[in-house]
Amino acid sequence: MKREESSEYAYSDVKGGELDIEVYNSDWEKVFTVDNGNELMTYFTPEKDGAYTVRAELTDFTGSFDLTVYKT
Repeated sequence: MKREESSEYAYSDVKGGELDIEVYNSDWEKVFTVDNGNELMTYFTPEKDGAYTVRAELTDFTGSFDLTVYKT
């Protein structure tokens, strides 16, 4: 992903528990956390070029979610 390019993350139908979605840079430093919520859509714009990893962690989660990552 290039610096200044935005990407979009979305999920929906969170009925219970926790859904934590985080973005890490190539040094495995957390650079962005997506707020937990229902039908959330948010954007992330990196400060520098590089590879990024998106991680989703579910704790006592009920419902369903879709995680979409694409350049905007």
